[in-house]
Amino acid sequence: MEAPEIFRVLGKRRPEFVRPYEQILKKISETDENRVVRIHCLGALKTIGN
Repeated sequence: MEAPEIFRVLGKRRPEFVRPYEQILKKISETDENRVVRIHCLGALKTIGN
């Protein structure tokens, strides 16, 4: 559940590490049943400029 949060934190400093997972994060943010996971995925996407 906290894994997408790690992407968000990492994306603030090293967005190039998160970009390869952009499509996966987008899919999870739209389909996961857990609200917190969706929010963290959206936060990760926001940090890399999406």
